[in-house]
Amino acid sequence: MGAYCPAPLFDEDLKQKVENRIIIPTIKGMKKEGHPYRGFLYIGIMIVEGDPYVIEYNARLGDPESQVLIPMLKDGLFPIIKSVLGKTVKDLKINKKEGYMVTVVLASKGYPEKYKKNMLITGLDESFLTFHSGTNLIDNKIYAIGGRVLNVIGYDLSLEGAISNAYENVKKINFENMYYRTDIGKKGLTYLKGVSDE
Repeated sequence: MGAYCPAPLFDEDLKQKVENRIIIPTIKGMKKEGHPYRGFLYIGIMIVEGDPYVIEYNARLGDPESQVLIPMLKDGLFPIIKSVLGKTVKDLKINKKEGYMVTVVLASKGYPEKYKKNMLITGLDESFLTFHSGTNLIDNKIYAIGGRVLNVIGYDLSLEGAISNAYENVKKINFENMYYRTDIGKKGLTYLKGVSDE
């Protein structure tokens, strides 16, 4: 489990397809049915031969996608929330950081089935960004108590560098039965390589 942002295949052509075929019809459809929506709407999309298809809708932020999206916002999340509440979204300008963010999910072995709990986590510090999802603070020590325990973030101007940074940060952390995927971002790198080879 993990995510990276931005996705290299999400070019201007694909962006227009997603907006025109999915986002705008979804918003118009909700309004037409008398249920205009204000809030988080996460749309899970699959790309098949260059065309976007909806897998699911969620009325919440995506996980682990939001862990790489939010840090890419130069001005943070608050101006977006404020514009939604104040109905000024049309005037909103979203400024994003240059480069790439990558997150690697550290999970407890056995997840999503049975897994051990209350393992002491070591190696966390403020030198890198980490999101907690299955942890507990006891006597100033952090313990793993959930299936998905931590989201470790890496950042760099290149996707390759961001992946490397994320896994360097992962190597600093340890808890019993910790496991994680080692291929986060590789599809993006393969895509970039294919584009540069053409």
